[in-house]
Amino acid sequence: MRLGPLTVGIGNAQHIGARSEQQDYFGIGLWPEPTEADSTLEHVWLVLSDGMGGHAGGADASVVAVDSFLREVRGALPPKLRESMEKANQDVCALGAGTDMGATLCGLQVHPDGLRWTSVGDSLIYRYRQSELTRLNRDHNVGENIKEALATGQPLPEHGGRPGERAMLTSYLGLPHLPQIDVAADQGVRAGDTFVLCSDGLTDALSHDEISGVLAASTSAEDIAHRLVDAAIGKGRPRQDNTTVLVLRLGAPARGAKRPVALFALLATMAFLMFAGLTVWWLSADRAVTPRLEIETTEPGPQLVQPRPPPGVGLPASKDPPDRSAPDEASPAGARPAPPRATPVLGSDGAPDAASPLELTPGFEPPVGPTEQPAAPEEEPAAEREDPAAGETEGSPEHAGSEDASSPSEQSTEPPEAPPAEAETPAGAAPDDAEAPTNAEPPADAESPADAEGPAGDSLEAEAPADAEPLPEQASPEDRRKARQRGKRRRKAGPEQ
Repeated sequence: MRLGPLTVGIGNAQHIGARSEQQDYFGIGLWPEPTEADSTLEHVWLVLSDGMGGHAGGADASVVAVDSFLREVRGALPPKLRESMEKANQDVCALGAGTDMGATLCGLQVHPDGLRWTSVGDSLIYRYRQSELTRLNRDHNVGENIKEALATGQPLPEHGGRPGERAMLTSYLGLPHLPQIDVAADQGVRAGDTFVLCSDGLTDALSHDEISGVLAASTSAEDIAHRLVDAAIGKGRPRQDNTTVLVLRLGAPARGAKRPVALFALLATMAFLMFAGLTVWWLSADRAVTPRLEIETTEPGPQLVQPRPPPGVGLPASKDPPDRSAPDEASPAGARPAPPRATPVLGSDGAPDAASPLELTPGFEPPVGPTEQPAAPEEEPAAEREDPAAGETEGSPEHAGSEDASSPSEQSTEPPEAPPAEAETPAGAAPDDAEAPTNAEPPADAESPADAEGPAGDSLEAEAPADAEPLPEQASPEDRRKARQRGKRRRKAGPEQ
C-alpha cells in the first residue's frame, strides 16, 4: 500500500497476559478501500481501546467504543475528533446504563500532509523518528495530575496519596461527562516514521528505553508489534495485564513504484503516435487516389493530336526508323497502323517534280475500295507541243533523230530513264543548281552537247536521251526540266502521229 509517495506497513500483536478475559480491542481504517488495481490510500486510522477490567462488561465497552469512533471519523478530512470522542462516550454509556462500565480510547490518523490524534484514558501513542521515541499524548490518571500540579504550582488533587491511587483514571469513556480529551495535530510525515499505539499492559512492563531499543532493532511493522508484545510477556509479571500493540511504519518510495505510471504513459504516447501516423497516411493516400478514380470513371473527351506538316515539308531525319509494329498511343486500341503516304518533292517553282523519287510520309491511309487510275492528261495540239522559242523544225536532223530514237516498242517496254541525281560538271563550268537568266541565248560559236568532246561531252551524250533538245552549258535546272518534259510529250505524241 502507498500513502501518497510513501509506502505503508501496518502490524499488530495482542496477548491476554495473566487475565482471564481479553478486554482490549482495536480497529484499522483504510480510506479508500485498497484494491489489486489501486492500493493508494488517502489516510489511515489506527484506533485502540482498553476495557477497564475492574468494571463489568469491559470487553463489550471496548468494542462499542472502537466501532462508534470509526463510524464518526470515516472518510472525514479533517475529522471532528472531539465530537467523535463524545459520540463514542454516549454509546458506551447507553450500553452500560446503570453500571460502571468503562473503556479507554486512543486514535491516530496519518495522511500525506501530517497526522492527527485524540485520546481518553491511559492508552498511549508513540512516534519513533530518527532513533528518537516521542510520546504524543499523556495519561489521564491521578499520578499524571500530581505531576502537572507540581510543575505549575497548582494545588494537589485530593486522591493520590495512598499506594495504587496514582493509577486511577480521571477521564475515560463511560462517564456522564468527559473532563479531559486530548486532541492534537502535527504537520508533515517522513519516510522512516514509525507510530505505535499500545495499551497499558505494554507500558507497565517495558520502560521507555526498552521500547525504543525494540524499534531500533526491527525492520517491519509486523516485526515491531510482535517483538514488543513478546518482550512485555517475557517479563513474567504475575499480574500482567492484557497487552495490545498497533504499529504503522512509513517507508521510502520503491525505485520501481512509479514504473507502472511511466509505462502506461509511454504506451499511451506510442498508441497516439501510431494513430496519428495512420491518419496522415490514410488522408494522403485518399488524396492521391481520388483524381485517378475520377479519370477512370469519366468518359474520354477529345484528345490533342499533333498536326501533320504540310506536304513537301520534310520531317526531321532520324537515324532509327520508326517502329510500325507498336500501336499509336493516340489511336484507339486495336487500330491498324496507317501505311506510309507518298509525298512528292516540290521543285523550285512549287510544282511537283515528276522525275524525282517520292518520299514516304507516315500516317497515310489509302482509300478502301477498288483502286482508280488517274485520268490521262489531255493531249495538247501539235502546234502547242512544239516550242517556237527553240527554233526547231520537223525536218531538222535533231528532230528526226529524236523521232527515230523513241519508237513505240521502246516506249512500251522501257520506262523513261530518270536523270541521275548528280551530273558531272565540266571544269570551269557553273554548277547545275546555279541560277541563270531564263532569256539568255547560247553564243553562236558554242558547241552543242551532242557535238561536245572531252569528259564533259561524253558524260552528256551518255546521260541525255536521244531526242533531248540541245541546251547551252549554262542552262538553268528549270530549263533542263522543261526540256525533259517536252521530250516526253514528243515521245508520247510520235506513235499517235
